[in-house]
Amino acid sequence: MAKRVTKKLRKAQEAFQKRVVKHLTALGAMENNWHFVLQTQAGALFIHVYEDWIAQRFDNAKAGYALTRKACSFSCSPYNGKWNYHYFENEVLTEDCENDWKDDLERLSFAILPAGD
Repeated sequence: MAKRVTKKLRKAQEAFQKRVVKHLTALGAMENNWHFVLQTQAGALFIHVYEDWIAQRFDNAKAGYALTRKACSFSCSPYNGKWNYHYFENEVLTEDCENDWKDDLERLSFAILPAGD
């Protein structure tokens, strides 16, 4: 059963998307219609911003896994590079709900891939 989207929820979703896009732009991500590419030490990170979640995938799954495993709160999939952040399960789209995602992107900026990866 689909969840009911109230005016309040839709407004919160739009504000969430704007905050995420603003942060991606500040990091230098390239945009194309809600799709972004952010260059990291593990290669390209493809990002798609939805109403209440952020879909991400490293182009190089092995390198993305090594980097996120070392530097972030959780690692991407070692098989396909997917690294998603969901905020729709019992979450309120507040001003700071995406701080975990922002923190992990900041960690990527300072992390160095382990030798041999």
